[in-house]
Parts: sequence; C-alpha cells; structure tokens
Amino acid sequence: MATDLQATDLKGRIQQVEDWVKTLRWLVAIAAILLGVEIWFLIHPSLFQAGAVRARKFTVVDDDGKTLAELGTKNGVSYLSFYDANYKSKAQIVVSEAEGPKIILFDKDQNQRALLEVTENPELVLHSADHQVRALLTADDETSVFWLKDKKGFTTILGNAVEETRKVTKNGVQPVVTDTVKKTPGASIQLRDPGNSTLWKAP
Repeated sequence: MATDLQATDLKGRIQQVEDWVKTLRWLVAIAAILLGVEIWFLIHPSLFQAGAVRARKFTVVDDDGKTLAELGTKNGVSYLSFYDANYKSKAQIVVSEAEGPKIILFDKDQNQRALLEVTENPELVLHSADHQVRALLTADDETSVFWLKDKKGFTTILGNAVEETRKVTKNGVQPVVTDTVKKTPGASIQLRDPGNSTLWKAP
C-alpha cells in the first residue's frame, strides 16, 4: 500500500516538473521574441519614431490572404488602392506633384467610370464603359461648365460654354478664314448635335 502511494506521489511530482518545463519553454520563447524585437528596433530606429511607422508600402489582406487594399508610394506618386476579391481595381486615390490629386472609380471590368481631379482647376468626369466622356463638370476663378453627352453624341451644355465660329470670305481668289472663339454667359443653355452644331440655345 505504501509502495502504491509512493509511486503515485512520484508520478505527480514528475507531471509537475513537466508542467514547469513547458511553462519555462513558453517563457523562454516569449523572452526571445521580445529580445529580437528590441534588437530590431535598435538596428532600425528610423522606422519607429514618435509613434509613427515608416514604410514605402502597406498591404491589407482578407482571411484568405487576398489583397483588398494597398497604401504606398512609387516614383514620386502616393496612392491608396482598393480591390475586389479577384484583385481587380475598384477605387484609387492618387497624389503627385506632376498631376495633382485625383480620385478614380472603376466598374466590375476595371474600366474607369468616374474621375475627380484637381490640376489647375477642379474637374469631375464621368465615362461610359467604352471610355467615352459622358459628363463633365469644371470650374475656375471666373467660369463654370456642366457638359452632358449621350451615346449618339448629342450634347447639352449649361454654364459658360465655348462657342467657336468660322467665317470664310474671299479676297480675290484667296479664301480668308476668320475663327471666332467666345464664352457664353454663365446662365446659358445649349443643345448641340453630334457634329457640334448648335440646335438650340438660350440666351
């Protein structure tokens, strides 16, 4: 009976020692990880300064490891891009000194359908799936234009439209061409055919 108790006590002590060893292994592993991170920080101090993380690119992935978004910079252009599950572009914000800031939206086939950008002046452009401009809104310090176009090419212009007229006269046998370009008042409306000829306007 005493032998059984001793054997049981010995097994318990062995199990206790094994538990301590397992715990010690975890503590050593955690300490090694913390030490490694601390050494990495000491080697790369510029990456972590004043609570900021410095990098050229960040990638956001889903549970399956597929890229859903990217934030980065390349060749002087900073960008934030969003993708669907098949890594097709859905939206993008781009900033560069050469072209200015812009926001681009894409359809399911990655065709650009909307563009908002600021170069010298702000501009909003809407495209059809075949890359044709269907709507345009622009504004500068003096004028503003809202331009609409259907699939057949008929156009409606609200605001300061640009009118171009050409007059051809003869000076002897030589024709003389006179082109005139002017802007309409801000309250004007124009309807134009696919050949850009005016169908109706007011005033």
